[in-house]
Amino acid sequence: ITESELSLITESEYFLITESEYFLITESEYFLISESEYFLITESEYFLITESEYFLITESEYFHITESEHFLITESEYFLITDSEYFLIIESEHFLITESEYFLITESEYFLITESEYFLITESEHFLITESEYFLITESEYFLITESEHFLITESEYFLITESEHFLITESEYFRITESEYFLITESEHFLITESEHFLITESVYFLITESEYFLITESEHFLITESSEYFLITESENSLITESEHFLITESEYFLITESEYFLITESEYFLITEPKYFLITESEYFLITESEHILITESEYFLITESEYFLITESEHFLITESEHFLITESEHFLITESEYFLITESEYFLITELEYFLITESEYFLITESEYFLITESEYFLITESEYFLITESEHFLISESEHFLISESEHILITESEYFLITESEYFLITESEYFLITESEYFLITESEYFLITESEYFLITESEYFLITESEHFLISESEHFLISESEHILITESEYFLITESEHSLITESEYFLITESEYFLITVSELSLITESEYFLITELEYFLITESEHFLITELELFLITESEYVPITSSRHFLITETESKYHNVSRSTS
Repeated sequence: ITESELSLITESEYFLITESEYFLITESEYFLISESEYFLITESEYFLITESEYFLITESEYFHITESEHFLITESEYFLITDSEYFLIIESEHFLITESEYFLITESEYFLITESEYFLITESEHFLITESEYFLITESEYFLITESEHFLITESEYFLITESEHFLITESEYFRITESEYFLITESEHFLITESEHFLITESVYFLITESEYFLITESEHFLITESSEYFLITESENSLITESEHFLITESEYFLITESEYFLITESEYFLITEPKYFLITESEYFLITESEHILITESEYFLITESEYFLITESEHFLITESEHFLITESEHFLITESEYFLITESEYFLITELEYFLITESEYFLITESEYFLITESEYFLITESEYFLITESEHFLISESEHFLISESEHILITESEYFLITESEYFLITESEYFLITESEYFLITESEYFLITESEYFLITESEYFLITESEHFLISESEHFLISESEHILITESEYFLITESEHSLITESEYFLITESEYFLITVSELSLITESEYFLITELEYFLITESEHFLITELELFLITESEYVPITSSRHFLITETESKYHNVSRSTS
């Protein structure tokens, strides 16, 4: 015991108390308390507390607390809390919370929430919500809602709603509504309503109403009414025509005609004609009549009529009519009609119509329509539509749509969507999205995300993250982190931590710590410490300490101490204390004492 310290050494412990520290070494622990730290080493743990940190290492965990972070590593989890983030990794999940995002990865799902989006991927669905859209993909459907459209694709239907149209395709029907038309195709009928016409085709009827005509074809009759005051009907048993100037009828048993100036009838038994002025002729081969207003000729092979307003001819192979307002022809292979407002043709292989507002064609292999606002085509292999606001195409292998606000394509191998704010692609091997605020890619081998505030990558062998405040990397062999306040690395052979106030290293053979006030090293064979006030070394064979007040050494064979007041030495064979006033020596064979002041020995 001296003025500045109390020291005790026994077989099992070394004990020292000074003004600035409390120090204890036993067989199982090394213990130190000073003004700036509390330090303990036992067989199972390494423990340190300073003003700026709390540090603990045991067999099962690594624990570290500083002003800016809490850090914990155990066998089953990796845990970190800083001012800007909360990070946790366990066997089944990766979890991260920062100021701008919430992020979670488990075996069955990938989950992300940021200021601008909500994103979730599970085994059965992909789900995304942003400010401008709602997006969902499951095993059975593809669903998208944006400001301008609703879009849905399932196994049995394709559905689209925009500001200007409603569109639906199922296994049994094709349905579309726009501002100017209503259009429907099913297995049994084609139906179209526009501002200028009503159109219907079924197995048994063909029906058309426009501003200028009413037209109907069934299995048993052809019926037509036009603006020019004519009424026309063909059935199995009769042909009938009514205009302003005549009534005309042909049946199996009679031929009947009434005009303003005549009455004409032919039956099996009679020929009958009344006109005011007439020219009338009947021969074996012909019937001929000329009046002021008409020329009529009937022969075995033809019926011929000319009036002021029309030219009419019937032969074995054709019916022909010309009036001021129309040209009409029927042959074995075609029906032909021209009026002021339309051109109409029906043959065995096609149905053809041209009016002021539309161009219309139906053949065995295609359905074709052109109006002022759209271009429409259906064939065996494709469905094609062009309007003022969109371009739409469906084939066996793809669906394609271009409108003012988006480009859309679905094929066997990919889904593509391009709008003003995003580019979206799904193929067999990747999922790709670009918006104004992020770039996102998922493939079989990697997960990749770039936003304004971070760069994020996950592959089979590494996990990589860069934000404004940190750089983070995890591979099979190492964990690496760089932030504003620290550099951190964990590999198979070493742990490294660098902060503003300390440098810390753990390898298989040593533990090393450097702070502003001390340098600390533990290896297999030695324990080394340098502080402002002392230098300390412990090896297998010696204990060495130098402070401002003393020099202290313990080896297997001697104990040696030098202070300002005394020199002290103990060996196997001698005991020597020397002070300023006396010298004292004890050996196995003699004892010597010298008093300096009295000069005695």
